[in-house]
Amino acid sequence: TTSQNCNSYVSFIALSRSYVMPHVITNVDAKWPGSVHDSRIYRESTLSNRLECGEIDGFLLGEKGYPCKPTLMTPYPEPEPGPQQCFNVAHCRTRARVEMTIGLLKTRFQCLRHLRVTPEKACDIIVACVVLHNGGIGGSVVGFSPIMRKAR
Repeated sequence: TTSQNCNSYVSFIALSRSYVMPHVITNVDAKWPGSVHDSRIYRESTLSNRLECGEIDGFLLGEKGYPCKPTLMTPYPEPEPGPQQCFNVAHCRTRARVEMTIGLLKTRFQCLRHLRVTPEKACDIIVACVVLHNGGIGGSVVGFSPIMRKAR
């Protein structure tokens, strides 16, 4: 199967682009309302600008709705068998890790599921939750469940 053929490629990607610490959120931009498309948020973000001007070395993975750029890699729309298919498998697995991190954040901070506050206050709450989440992942916040730390 494709998955079996791509195992070595996926392992290589995971090792060469591993997180410094799994499930840590390194960039949050909480100023946009939910109605704004993700690609616009990315296009106008500080992170996008810093990547494109070379201030930050690397690239991001985006879903198929994003434009493919040198700093933003998207899956092949119709991958050919072989390397393209393997890339898409690796891309999907890595993106799943991102979604898992967002899920952990929302599990840890149930208030994020339904914020009933002003947009300005919502931005502050989201950023505060991310900071506390990262502290809990690193083990520096007292009171976080060891079970959540094991999820790494």
